[in-house]
Amino acid sequence: MNLPKGWKLLSFSEAFKDRTGGQQKIKKNDYLASGNLPIIDQGQEFVAGFTNNLNFQCNIELPCILFGDHTKKFKFVEKPFALGADGVKVLETNKNIDTKFAFYYLKTLYLPDVGYSRHFRFLKRTVIPVPPIASQRRIADILDKADEIIRKRKEAIALTEQLLKSTFLDMFYRKNLEDCQITTLEKIISKNKNSIRTGPFGSQLLHSEFVDQGIAVLGIDNAVNNYFTWGKQRFITEEKYKQLKRYTVNSRDVIITIMGTCGKCAIIPENIPIAINTKHLCCISLNEEKCLPEFLHSYFLIHPHSKRYLSKYTKGAIMDGLNMTIIKQMPIPLFSINLQKKYKNIFDQTNSTLEKYKTNLQESENLFNSLLQKAFKGEL
Repeated sequence: MNLPKGWKLLSFSEAFKDRTGGQQKIKKNDYLASGNLPIIDQGQEFVAGFTNNLNFQCNIELPCILFGDHTKKFKFVEKPFALGADGVKVLETNKNIDTKFAFYYLKTLYLPDVGYSRHFRFLKRTVIPVPPIASQRRIADILDKADEIIRKRKEAIALTEQLLKSTFLDMFYRKNLEDCQITTLEKIISKNKNSIRTGPFGSQLLHSEFVDQGIAVLGIDNAVNNYFTWGKQRFITEEKYKQLKRYTVNSRDVIITIMGTCGKCAIIPENIPIAINTKHLCCISLNEEKCLPEFLHSYFLIHPHSKRYLSKYTKGAIMDGLNMTIIKQMPIPLFSINLQKKYKNIFDQTNSTLEKYKTNLQESENLFNSLLQKAFKGEL
């Protein structure tokens, strides 16, 4: 590694002290929903729970860095906390290293993925390039500002999504409940044949039949974020498509995952090219004189009744038997089409705003990653 002038290359043991030993840890069953002291573990959320027992406070000088031995997740901690469960390493930087600088560097490291196994052994083999302390703090400050932009944009997205959820509940359940009639999904689908369908099973479509270009094949990844997005690209030939044409998805169909992340949903966009769905998705074509996709999508996503119904028939991560009867008989609270149209206008406007926010977020993340790469080459 070619280092800029004035930089040093330190081994992991020279840069960090493992302060995990002797720290008290709280079992997951003992986490509280609120309390005086946050519990931080190796999970995706920064704070996993709380405790009121201050005797569990981690005994370390702050700030410090936590490393998820199983998840490979790094967390920068600057306020008193308790340590959660097992698999978390508590790292203290030596006196000549700025902790925030070290935290950002650690986030650039590639560590092999060995599943739910221990990864600290790989981390201990790494090295860290260290400039003079003043440069470390300047780099950390630049990265902090870029990271703050990302955090604010994520907050804007979360608040906008929450606003749409609140609007849905307010319009349909707080103010107009008398307008509601309970029906079933099969009574609001299109009159066209095969209006509720999964994709091809077994030998109908083999992985070996996927090609680099052709007719798109949709899967779980196209709906996993609860809005339509292009995930992994899968294609079949036009000749194969002729055999599977009955599985074609249409614009404004609602797709819902029935394997893996069961219950995620999305609306097929207007400009969708010719595509089919896989057995992992249920595709629903609605009679829009009765029910709009925007309403059904929000019902699947927001209302607890839909989640309870789907959970009832889910065994492990798979909808029981992939039985379309289960989907068809799902109770749906139906409201007047005029009220649904009012909601659709709000839905469309909100999602247009969300698309802009998500584009801005992606640009900010790209900039941050570029800064990260430059920072530790001495180019900032």
